[in-house]
Amino acid sequence: MKLVKIFIIATLSIIIILRVCGLIVSVNLSDSLPGKVFLVSLRAPVSKGEMGAFLWSGVPPYRQGTLFGKYVLGVAGDLVTIQEGIIRINGQVVGPVQESGLGGLRYTPLNVPQEGLVIPKDQLFMGSSHHPYSIDSRYQEVGLLDRHRIIGRMYVLF
Repeated sequence: MKLVKIFIIATLSIIIILRVCGLIVSVNLSDSLPGKVFLVSLRAPVSKGEMGAFLWSGVPPYRQGTLFGKYVLGVAGDLVTIQEGIIRINGQVVGPVQESGLGGLRYTPLNVPQEGLVIPKDQLFMGSSHHPYSIDSRYQEVGLLDRHRIIGRMYVLF
């Protein structure tokens, strides 16, 4: 029991030190990203193709403030289209728009006009193109994210 208490205190100490240094360690509980443990460098900018962290807006099933990590798949000026249930950015397949997610959860597809949607200035399309059930910018519950909602850049630890 004493060993468990020491481990918990040591772990909390490491988390506090990381937080003071502008870093967070995050654990991925889904298969939407490669890896299970990530380092988030707070306030570090993200570019297309990199992973960014943001806080969930509060739409069920996740609690407001839950840390989410996704790849930046689209940036200002990119064209988002949906054809035959497949969402694309600049013609590159992101993935399907599902009618329901894992566990039967229903999400509302991103509102994309027939001619496509040009991502506005300072907005990002965040997603996970290798996971068909990823809850990401394909759905209005996430939508296009304002750049200021990105809290930092994510790095895979393992």
